Amino acid sequence: MADALAQRFGAELDQYLTGKTIAVRGEAKRVKIHFLADGQPTEKYYYQTHVRLTDPSLLTVEGEPVRY
Repeated sequence: MADALAQRFGAELDQYLTGKTIAVRGEAKRVKIHFLADGQPTEKYYYQTHVRLTDPSLLTVEGEPVRY
């Protein structure tokens, strides 16, 4: 996916997207993230929201027209 996005934007993603607002269309899922100690999961955890990008057209960068 990173190669397809770099090709779409004509630049490396970290350079092109840094400091820009993006929107990703897809299903948001709450994912439990465990803290690790010595490579093993601990009792401590937190949650992150993940949206899996499955197609480059599902990402819009500020200033671009929104595609549906």
